[in-house]
Amino acid sequence: RRIWEVYNQGVIFAFAIATIIFSHRFTRVGWRKIESVLWLLLATKIILLLTIDLKWFYPTASLFNFIIMGYGLILAIWVTTRYIQTRSFETATTVVAGVVLLAFAFHTLLIQAGILSPENLHLIHLGAPCFFFLIGCTLVNRFLRALENTEALASQLDARVRDKERE
Repeated sequence: RRIWEVYNQGVIFAFAIATIIFSHRFTRVGWRKIESVLWLLLATKIILLLTIDLKWFYPTASLFNFIIMGYGLILAIWVTTRYIQTRSFETATTVVAGVVLLAFAFHTLLIQAGILSPENLHLIHLGAPCFFFLIGCTLVNRFLRALENTEALASQLDARVRDKERE
């Protein structure tokens, strides 16, 4: 059971780190230098959860989760600030996706910390599909814009070639 719980905690934490790294690189916001620190934090969390007394398992897991969520919240604020400056569709969907994921994660963390009843429905597993859907919409939008730009450039190039041939 302990190994299963450590695995669950590790996978959720690794997903949070991967989401943060994606957000760093996709929006060009945040401290990219912190990425290696986050992976080190994951390794520390796993080692601690495998070795500490069971009565400290969930409080320790919650502490690490609060740390990663704290940075996620800071990153969401930075990305929101970027949206206010740029008003871009990509930044807006990234903000919404991140905030939805953070809200679901915070709800689950409150259950894990004992603040909410364990009978409450865990929502964290709903966060990933919402996140991926919104980011997918963003990537499709980016792809379509790139395709339009490429077609426009190809048309311009074709016109230039015809002009040169006439000359």
